[in-house]
Amino acid sequence: SCVGGAVVSCDDGNPCTDDACDPAGGCARTHNAALCDDSDPCNGADSCDSGTCSIHIGNACGNSVCDCGELSATCASDCPSRTLGCLGRLTPAPESGRFGFNDDWGIAAPGFNECRGYMLAREAGMSWVRYSLYWYNLQDATGAINWAAADEAINGAVEAGLNVFATIGWPSAYAVQPDRPRAYGPFNCMDPATLMYDPGRDFPNCQPGTIFYVDRFQAFVRAAVARYGSTVRYWGFANEWHNPVFWRSGDVHTNLFVPGYDAAHAEAAARGYVIQVVGPGEDVPRYFEENLVAERAHGRRMWDVLDFHSYADPISAFVPLYTAFRDFGGPREVWMTEGGVPSGTDAA
Repeated sequence: SCVGGAVVSCDDGNPCTDDACDPAGGCARTHNAALCDDSDPCNGADSCDSGTCSIHIGNACGNSVCDCGELSATCASDCPSRTLGCLGRLTPAPESGRFGFNDDWGIAAPGFNECRGYMLAREAGMSWVRYSLYWYNLQDATGAINWAAADEAINGAVEAGLNVFATIGWPSAYAVQPDRPRAYGPFNCMDPATLMYDPGRDFPNCQPGTIFYVDRFQAFVRAAVARYGSTVRYWGFANEWHNPVFWRSGDVHTNLFVPGYDAAHAEAAARGYVIQVVGPGEDVPRYFEENLVAERAHGRRMWDVLDFHSYADPISAFVPLYTAFRDFGGPREVWMTEGGVPSGTDAA
């Protein structure tokens, strides 16, 4: 007698075919024109043709988003500043990736193609970018903020699949006393021969004691987290602050680290974002330890992740840092966010 067998499935998993079971001839498939997704956000909405996901309408200009593939020349309303374009959105790198690079956008050589640089870094296996968010280039003396340059850089990093650690630095004229409008301009107060602080180099902007308006700093931090907090989860507010090139406005913990931490977390909590604050970003072990002692003296956390810089012999640098972490650091992740290996020396 004739008995039933196993049920046959004709679904080939291809959204561009309509599948049916023909009792006489088996599975039959017909090409359709259904909507599909080729996993490439840079070529717009997709639809089927000849059995494949091969029809793309391109990104629509006018959606107020600077999408990958759009340029200021082709869509000025969405991309007022992007001129170099992107190579396509890459799969996000895992946060567990160990390697990254520093992007000093504010002092990069003219014509540097950040987007291409990000893509090449991702291709090389990097997972992170420490992005220097140069405040003075984004906010003018009246307090008005133009995010275009930071939008291009951060969007480019995200499109490349990189995790972003954003460091806010170099206050604008709006945040310092009026008679020193160029205070904190990158390296204006650095002797190019010694790379050390020179208070007479750019008088009066390089004099110590510049007044820093903490409330305006907090407002800028909140605005930055509000704008980028959905994709940028890690934030910092200082770079080797013991060097007067980078800080000269009194107690850095009371004026910078504590209000920065509070403002960032308050804005993130209000918007449902999950962020972490990274610091103190020191390159000298004894100064790093001073920061941890100050944190304990304040009786509160100033950093969720601890970071340091090392350009010295790794062993001589890491031993005192280990002692500082052990005695004061507590159970937190530790990152090296700047580093270099000495070259051109003998084997010893």
